[in-house]
Amino acid sequence: MYCRNCGKEIKGDAVFCQYCGCKAALTDNNSGAEITWRVFARISKIVGIVSIPISIYVLGLTAVPGLIFGIIALKTKNEDVKGEARAGIVLNIIASALGSLVIMYIIIVIVSVAIDART
Repeated sequence: MYCRNCGKEIKGDAVFCQYCGCKAALTDNNSGAEITWRVFARISKIVGIVSIPISIYVLGLTAVPGLIFGIIALKTKNEDVKGEARAGIVLNIIASALGSLVIMYIIIVIVSVAIDART
């Protein structure tokens, strides 16, 4: 169970939170807000996994929503969800970097074709 005031994990039979002293109006780990953070973190991770192989074709643009969801999910107090959000952010950064490399390659090809055409 988690304290509704400070978000730290406390025993299920506690009357007061041992960390902040809040009365035991407890919520379990599947409260509405916690589910929202977990969903955002999961979306970020899934988008990151999908974005890496397709970043070559879409120039890494699919990673942008994944980054946004991951950053939003970092607002949670649950460390497990934060870890999943961080994983999603890292995956989306990798996809963005791959997309950037493709863009740079395209620019290099265009410039070399233009230089060859002048000579």
